[in-house]
Amino acid sequence: MTDWAGQRIWAELCQQVEQQVERFNKLTKRRILELRRGNIPRENQVIDPDIQVLRHDARTSPLQVEYDSAPHRIRWKCGAGNGEYILTTGRGESAYFETPYHAAISVEEMVKEMLSKLMESTF
Repeated sequence: MTDWAGQRIWAELCQQVEQQVERFNKLTKRRILELRRGNIPRENQVIDPDIQVLRHDARTSPLQVEYDSAPHRIRWKCGAGNGEYILTTGRGESAYFETPYHAAISVEEMVKEMLSKLMESTF
């Protein structure tokens, strides 16, 4: 159950990041952000294990996000910070990610936090 749920939520997160990058570039009328997907899935994975978001308007470290299916974690880092989210299963068929402080977090909140940190980054 957790493998399937983690991969489903990871796919949703990747889709949300892609949509936000496209939306930002459309609003600025320039290609400031670029999404790159990993192309070598790890053993027993059918999804891209990582993504990167690069900024073309500044010399900053890219946002790097990876999904590790063994411990069911999403880890991210950029010049302004880093973090991780842990997959948790609830009652029945529910599964969701939590912060290290055991606070549930939605995909939208994860994407907002990561992209905000990327835009705040000065290195």
